[in-house]
Amino acid sequence: ERNLKMNCNYIVIGTICFYESSAPIRYGIAAVEEQGAFPAILDAAFDLTSDFAKAKHLADLCNEQKLSASHLRDVAEDFVLSE
Repeated sequence: ERNLKMNCNYIVIGTICFYESSAPIRYGIAAVEEQGAFPAILDAAFDLTSDFAKAKHLADLCNEQKLSASHLRDVAEDFVLSE
């Protein structure tokens, strides 16, 4: 089982999808831990939405609630099911 730290920040990540012509960029969120100049990605959920604002709102909620990275996959699944 992965040991994911609780003190992380959530950021929006984008993926370019060459198979979708109408919404080529899909957004997700990543749990990151600051380590020097570059953040270390603890976990990520890709391809959640084509709406940047929705992904940003989800990342902001995770930060506000201080969500442990170990719960990211459950939150991502709930988010997709609610779309």
